[in-house]
Amino acid sequence: MSNIKKSISDLLFKAKTYWKKPQPGYQVSIKEFVSFAIGAGGPSFFKCVGYVYYHRNFR
Repeated sequence: MSNIKKSISDLLFKAKTYWKKPQPGYQVSIKEFVSFAIGAGGPSFFKCVGYVYYHRNFR
């Protein structure tokens, strides 16, 4: 259990530290990466949700 807590703690520390500035060796900050992932994946996510909603309620 201690190992899991340490892993989560390290992950949160890295996310907070490199939120606005990129890690050494990287060119993109975590904030930019998350924004891009949401922007690129958002339309396909809503399309899938709409498809499931339509086929469950209107068939």
